[in-house]
Amino acid sequence: MVDVPYRALPAARDAVRLASAAGIVLGAAVLTGCFPSPTPPAPTPTPSPSSVVVDEYASYYDELSPAVALVAPASMWGSFGPEDATQPAFWMDQSQPPGDLTVVLECVGAETLDLRFAEGDAPPSHTTPSLLEVNCPSTTITQVTTVGEGFAVEVDSHGQTGAFRVSVAPAG
Repeated sequence: MVDVPYRALPAARDAVRLASAAGIVLGAAVLTGCFPSPTPPAPTPTPSPSSVVVDEYASYYDELSPAVALVAPASMWGSFGPEDATQPAFWMDQSQPPGDLTVVLECVGAETLDLRFAEGDAPPSHTTPSLLEVNCPSTTITQVTTVGEGFAVEVDSHGQTGAFRVSVAPAG
């Protein structure tokens, strides 16, 4: 190995000094924030009061329905949704043994309702004939006899707003 004095390599010495100085300048630039910071995400717009759609029937049957559920444990209630966002309501109870059942349908708001009823584990479809076609407001009671275990119920307001409560209990 040949020992070369430091002063014999001025170009190398200058390169080391330049690299050291560049590292110090770069470190200072990072610490002082010379580089642009990331752009924060845009805030989520809050809906204006005019764009909020209110469902006036959202809790129409909520107060009395827990008491009805004690008498008819197979029950459902609610609304069809706000205007321009309505949909049919559907529910199944596969624990109900075969036999005679009393079906009670209460409704408000919508002009007419269809209640479709299917026994077993198959949900009713739009081709299932309506068990009840009612004009609201009303309370309608009907009897159904099932030969299989379980049933499914669909209530359809045909796009109208309103509220419903359906209960199904063993007859008698």
